[in-house]
Amino acid sequence: MTRIVGVHGVLQYRPGDPLRAGEAIAAQWREHLGPDRPPGLEVAYFADLVRKPGAYGEPLNVDRLDADAWSLLTSYLVAALPDLDDGGRLRVSPRTGMAILAGRRNVNGAATHGFLVAFAREAARFLRAHGRAGTREAVTARVARRMAGADVVVAHSLGAVVAYETLWAHSPIAIPLLITIGSPLAVPGAVFPHLSSPTVDGRRGRPPNVDRWIDVLDPRDLFAVPGGEVAALFDGVEAHAERRVPAFDAHQPGGYLRSEPVGRALTGLDLVNRAGSGQVDRAVEG
Repeated sequence: MTRIVGVHGVLQYRPGDPLRAGEAIAAQWREHLGPDRPPGLEVAYFADLVRKPGAYGEPLNVDRLDADAWSLLTSYLVAALPDLDDGGRLRVSPRTGMAILAGRRNVNGAATHGFLVAFAREAARFLRAHGRAGTREAVTARVARRMAGADVVVAHSLGAVVAYETLWAHSPIAIPLLITIGSPLAVPGAVFPHLSSPTVDGRRGRPPNVDRWIDVLDPRDLFAVPGGEVAALFDGVEAHAERRVPAFDAHQPGGYLRSEPVGRALTGLDLVNRAGSGQVDRAVEG
């Protein structure tokens, strides 16, 4: 059976056992994939590691962001609103910038505020190089344990950043197929400069332990589009653009999981095992 490991995005925290939390998210993903997709899907859960220690709920309020998250959000808005870029600084407050962005994209302002605050907060905690020591290492170590032996990794939103960093940090893991959906990897300032992989002429590469990388993007996705598609800044990526759902829901995993490029990659997967090793040799789209 094909083993698929998902890596979730933001706002996925569930109290209690991380294994049960991951299974709850996996059950939702399996519903989106539908009955004709490969059944062996699980989710690598990390949301408990990118939240404030001891906090059950954190208000989705831009005024409650710490300095790192504030800086990340500002960098994101500079990329999303280039006409408001004042030498790398936003000409308006982040709160105003989010309202302008929501208006231009014709999406709900309060929901945009909440999702962007959550993204900035969780991404900053994962990517920061100081403060709460070891968060990136703790997240990638846990996700690596789930990824080991997977035939396919499907990584959504911040999970695409986590999966990418995990694969670079844990080179013994071999993944025949990586699918990123709604990925913010290419967002300049906010994400791209903080990745650990090497750059060549301002570009980063596909992890060397990944045979094939497919990136699926809805061009209306608030998180994935600022700064350009992943293929614009990463080598070795097969890019697909797909419009599937109403504009604000464009970032949700369900629309991506039901999309034609993802379905084609999964249902047409031909996995050949190395004799006696249990390791996957290659993945070919049929």
